[in-house]
Amino acid sequence: MLDPTIVRVPEVSSLAKRRSPYLAGGPLNIGDVLDAQRTAGANLLLSSGRALDPTSAQKSLDTAFEEADDALSALGPGERLALNLTLPAQWLSNRSLRNVLFAQLVDQEQFDLWHIRVQWPATLRALHQPLDHDLLDGYKRLSQLASDEERALLLPQSGLTGWLQIGFGAAGFGAGPFGSGHAFKEDSQGGGGGNPPIPRYFEPTLLHPVERNVHDVLSARPGYVTCDCPYCPALLSGGEWDHGLARLHHLHWMGRLAGVATATGRSQAAAVRRTVRDAMGAAADQPLVGISVPQHLSVWDRLL
Repeated sequence: MLDPTIVRVPEVSSLAKRRSPYLAGGPLNIGDVLDAQRTAGANLLLSSGRALDPTSAQKSLDTAFEEADDALSALGPGERLALNLTLPAQWLSNRSLRNVLFAQLVDQEQFDLWHIRVQWPATLRALHQPLDHDLLDGYKRLSQLASDEERALLLPQSGLTGWLQIGFGAAGFGAGPFGSGHAFKEDSQGGGGGNPPIPRYFEPTLLHPVERNVHDVLSARPGYVTCDCPYCPALLSGGEWDHGLARLHHLHWMGRLAGVATATGRSQAAAVRRTVRDAMGAAADQPLVGISVPQHLSVWDRLL
């Protein structure tokens, strides 16, 4: 939030400054950042999360790692710290930047937990996945690097794209009840324009959300398996659409997908591959058009 020229984020509000005085400007006190997390009850502390400037790559990396070292030295007994980085997408899609980043990550052996947030373009539709092959290849290589170096990689605000990385070696991904939990996107400064939210339903077999009317068509087709999550009996009862229940249904399935490797007994990589290919088969059998088509599946299949 202090680096709006590097990542596109909303202006820091007065409320945010009251809650987190270190956002008011001036030299950043790492102790204040850690104390805010302790007060919130965090069981894993994060370094400051500086946005890395692609136009000044090494200097930006050095600053972020120096702050992380300061945070590491300020830990109390029993506390753990993750190296927290915020990246414009070109850090993963551009080979030269990626190599500089990876070299620094490997060299700094004091950090065994990586918490890396990547910003996606504002043009990406709500709850859709990025299709840029270079970006996704960068995610894949980052996940493989973490696995090779025996580091735990956490990908906050990444939703299904983060889930995919479990198949390449990532340890975890972030999702939430709202779109911002599934994607860290550039702030468009346009907001929703006051428009009511569109009724959407996450179709687990497609690994993709569809609008309610599309779900109604799919669910009426032979062989459709009704979701057994705790939220769908009320959500699909035929009354007014409950966006809160729809979001909880989606979040529930993110959790189930995260546990797919354990549930099936396969390796994580094999379980992810099988889940994606099953979804491709299911999508091919459905009358999907336009934004209802899970276009990311074919891109993922090539990566897998």
